[in-house]
Amino acid sequence: MAKKYIIIVDDDIQAEAEDKITHFFQAKNANFWHWVHNVWIVIGDTFSITEIRESLRLIHTGTILVFRVDEGKLSGYAHTESSKWLREHWNEGKRYTPDE
Repeated sequence: MAKKYIIIVDDDIQAEAEDKITHFFQAKNANFWHWVHNVWIVIGDTFSITEIRESLRLIHTGTILVFRVDEGKLSGYAHTESSKWLREHWNEGKRYTPDE
């Protein structure tokens, strides 16, 4: 089963560093959501939480937070286009009710 991660970096990240982080996940063939400029929601099994942290540290010298989210339930509001990925991949097609 693929692992789920949330990566957050400083809000003032430079565009070049942001692109390099995106390319890192593309090179790892990760499935990811990146609709907020300093946040990546990632699904993959070709890397570890430590590899993500250490690799991104070579790209961005500010704050980097990497969360591994095993259960991975998500509830929120996002643009329709971006929410499609969240529902299909992160929530595996499920819609959660308020009491779940």
